[in-house]
Amino acid sequence: MNLLILLIMFYTTLAKYTVEHSIQTTFKSKEKLFNFISSTKFFKSYLEEVGNENTKFTPSIEGKLFLNIPQEIEYISNPNITLLPRLFKKIKIKQRWTKKTNELLGNINTYYINFDLKLFSDFVDDKLILNFTATINNKLFFIPNIALKYALQDFGNIFHKIIKINNENYY
Repeated sequence: MNLLILLIMFYTTLAKYTVEHSIQTTFKSKEKLFNFISSTKFFKSYLEEVGNENTKFTPSIEGKLFLNIPQEIEYISNPNITLLPRLFKKIKIKQRWTKKTNELLGNINTYYINFDLKLFSDFVDDKLILNFTATINNKLFFIPNIALKYALQDFGNIFHKIIKINNENYY
């Protein structure tokens, strides 16, 4: 029995885990949506929402409208996942971004978890949907896989909040 529990623990700790999440947007064009999520304005707003310290963009985004490709963003934050509040201490987060056609591809690395994130869009019933696909590369054993699902949901909520705060018209 103990061996079975140990095998299950290794499987849930070491196995790749992929989760998908989608949100409806007000954008009418894939190009406008892609430009928005790859803009420096969006990333600065996102970092402000999650709280950040000692943020470093490599290469610098000073005076730029869009992220450099590739782009690295490093900052210190206190991850606060909605359904796992106050579970995490303040940590360094490193994001690496690149793009492929109409996809934004990222790798998010923290002390607790490392995962790949793909952002892309599709029209569904004449609505433009922003899709997230995330795959855990590795994580600490006590971090539940479902934490990634909650993190993607929180990102979707922050995306909508940024749109509302900026009161932008993306039609």
